Amino acid sequence: MNNQVKNIKNESAEPRYEPLLCLLLSAVSMTVILIALIIDKFIFPFGNEPLSPIIAQALILLVPAYILITLSWGRESREKKLLLMGIKPLRAEYIFLLVFTAFFAICTSLLFNMLFGGTYAAAKGFTLFGIFNAGENDFSVSSPYLALAYAIIPAIIEEIVFRGVIFGHLKSSGLRAAIALSTLISALFFFSPAQLPDAIICSLIFIFVYLTTDSLLSSVIVHIAVGLFRLFLQTNMSVYFTSSPNTTLFVTIVILAWLLSGALFFSEAARIYRARALEKQEKTNKTASPEPKKSHGIKDIWSDIKQIFSYKPTLISGIVTLALYAAITVIGII
Repeated sequence: MNNQVKNIKNESAEPRYEPLLCLLLSAVSMTVILIALIIDKFIFPFGNEPLSPIIAQALILLVPAYILITLSWGRESREKKLLLMGIKPLRAEYIFLLVFTAFFAICTSLLFNMLFGGTYAAAKGFTLFGIFNAGENDFSVSSPYLALAYAIIPAIIEEIVFRGVIFGHLKSSGLRAAIALSTLISALFFFSPAQLPDAIICSLIFIFVYLTTDSLLSSVIVHIAVGLFRLFLQTNMSVYFTSSPNTTLFVTIVILAWLLSGALFFSEAARIYRARALEKQEKTNKTASPEPKKSHGIKDIWSDIKQIFSYKPTLISGIVTLALYAAITVIGII
């Protein structure tokens, strides 16, 4: 009996290595960004070669993510890896949810940018990770290239890495902690304190639509829509917001659009979850009684996060990641 109790304690105290691996991935990616930023700022500028943004995103995010997949899911089949990352077909019935989610995310992004000053950064030109300049209002390159390099490809890469790989790994440590930690990690890669609230809210929206549809393709589509808006429309809105003597009407329209899109977004999501709950209830009635609902409060999230960071290597990796974020942010401002 004593041996059984000891085994249970040892199993509960056993650290989860998924958060550590995810933070190590983030630290490696940020180290590459820091080295590249130092070279760009103090040695020689990289310039604005057409393929540089695409290559940089692949090297900085996809390569470490591939290493993480190989280390943790290396024994799984290709089909199982895709399922673990949420890469599966998207059901046609979710089309309205995607439209409403994209509308809500765009309005939320615009509103938070106005509140926290991030909207001013959009008028400066195109950037990679918010720190590498890619033209100061330079519209000489073609619009299809801008859409591909600064909206479509970043959305695909970021969703695969942050929602597919990082969130996919963290789910084994608890859904609540996975949402909180993966959201923070993805938001930190903006390297702009002014845009941090916007990045956090949008990341939460991307995770929500991913969980609702059970397909990573949904968050990719919504992310692309938000990226295209920021690239081609938000700049003009930012110029109007900063130069117009009377912005009351503009702010009122944005708030009304945000409320309307939020109502449509939550109502459609609620409809989907109600339908899913009815299907689940029918199945449980045929088999066994449903389990009692568990609490999902703030205390539970904090408890899960404390459990993750009680493992010292994970805590050290988190501190190193935050230190790298601070260094990149400071150097990027210089």
